[in-house]
Amino acid sequence: MQESFDDVIKAREDRQRTINQALAYENSILPEAQGQAQRVIEEAEGYKESVVAKSQGEANRFTSLLTEYKKAPEIIRERMYLETMSEVLGKTSKVLVDVENGNSLMYLPLDKLAGKSNAEAEDSNGMSRSELDRVSRQASDALSRSNSTDSSNRTSREGRQ
Repeated sequence: MQESFDDVIKAREDRQRTINQALAYENSILPEAQGQAQRVIEEAEGYKESVVAKSQGEANRFTSLLTEYKKAPEIIRERMYLETMSEVLGKTSKVLVDVENGNSLMYLPLDKLAGKSNAEAEDSNGMSRSELDRVSRQASDALSRSNSTDSSNRTSREGRQ
């Protein structure tokens, strides 16, 4: 009979030990899981806020662009075209220049010039990179002035007729 009582007592102790182990495991795992869940929620909220902010910024940019477009559609259209081409073609190393009212298409080997140092580039073509940038800006400005003069001359001729 004594053995039966010992077995019952041992079973109660085993039961209590197993319950304590389960509670200890729960206490070690649960906070970690809750922390991970909270981190995921916060990351999702941060992503949501960034997407909303970016969308609002783009909408505001579009609204301001629309306002400017209503004032001067040709200029904004040209600017948007140039910005897009700059973004798309900015990753290429080849430069093609199309001459208006002409049949020639010039190829500028800027990729080869960019590979050289400024001193080598200056020796090979007589111009440094900064000078080349300056000249291209001047040419662009001159073309812009020429185009605006041509369009104003056309407008004044059309007004006289």
